[in-house]
Amino acid sequence: MLDKCPPPFTCGANAPMWLNGRHPTIGDGVVSRKTCMSHLNSCCDKQFQVKVKMCPAGFYVYYLPKAPKCFLVYCGEYHNMCLDKNGGCSHFCSMDKTTLTAVCSCPSGFPLRKDRRTCEYRNLCLDKNGGCSDNCSMDNSTFKAVCSCPKGFRLGKNQRTCGT
Repeated sequence: MLDKCPPPFTCGANAPMWLNGRHPTIGDGVVSRKTCMSHLNSCCDKQFQVKVKMCPAGFYVYYLPKAPKCFLVYCGEYHNMCLDKNGGCSHFCSMDKTTLTAVCSCPSGFPLRKDRRTCEYRNLCLDKNGGCSDNCSMDNSTFKAVCSCPKGFRLGKNQRTCGT
């Protein structure tokens, strides 16, 4: 459970509840702690009692009384969803700290599809040969145009033009 005040309208609730105080150690045994309701302009609008115990394996067990209203939810630990399969994103993933959700984005010039997870593929070689003087091919993993030269020529320092 979170032990810092989350913003309202996170954790899937209008008013998420969080542990107001530290988590116990193994030596503390079962302890009573207050949870607070984060709502509108207050981090601790209402308080409720819970019981918490730390287990030898390093996780916590909670006794959570039923939330008195359906818009109240105990808020689990923040987890960076981008660390799990890139948050479901085909390219770039960042966490929205307000909604605690993964937000996908694409390389410059490639729009995000309606699924909000994958990038729209565009063959850059079709537009001005991708900036290449000779041969152009697409790198499908980076969405970048890759230039190459005919036999007997070498790619210049700019990685776009061929020379001898």
